[in-house]
Amino acid sequence: MYQVCIRYVSGMMANHKLAKAVADMGFYEFRRQFRRQLEYKCELYGSKLTIVDRWFPSSKTCSRCGTVKESLLLSERVFECEHCNFSCERDLNAALNLAMAGSSSVTACGLDNADVARMKQK
Repeated sequence: MYQVCIRYVSGMMANHKLAKAVADMGFYEFRRQFRRQLEYKCELYGSKLTIVDRWFPSSKTCSRCGTVKESLLLSERVFECEHCNFSCERDLNAALNLAMAGSSSVTACGLDNADVARMKQK
């Protein structure tokens, strides 16, 4: 939702009929305020906010073995890994990758939790 909102704002700014209204409402501040509000809520409830890079290949990465596909068309709704023969619905695979990225922390042996989870699945 976060990235989608930012893209819609830039699209609205390109429309000369909407640009003045959008600029007046301060949509440029949306990203900064959204992040600040999330940080505040996490601090209030004792949660941890993890921000994953916008270009993280969550859909192209196998949630089982970690292999990244070269290309994945939007029309391909099922993710199929050629390396480990894992098959999963594309959005579920992306959600699993984001969950592992959000829960990763480096262990004493240099592996993060996502690497350990993948090793256990093998």
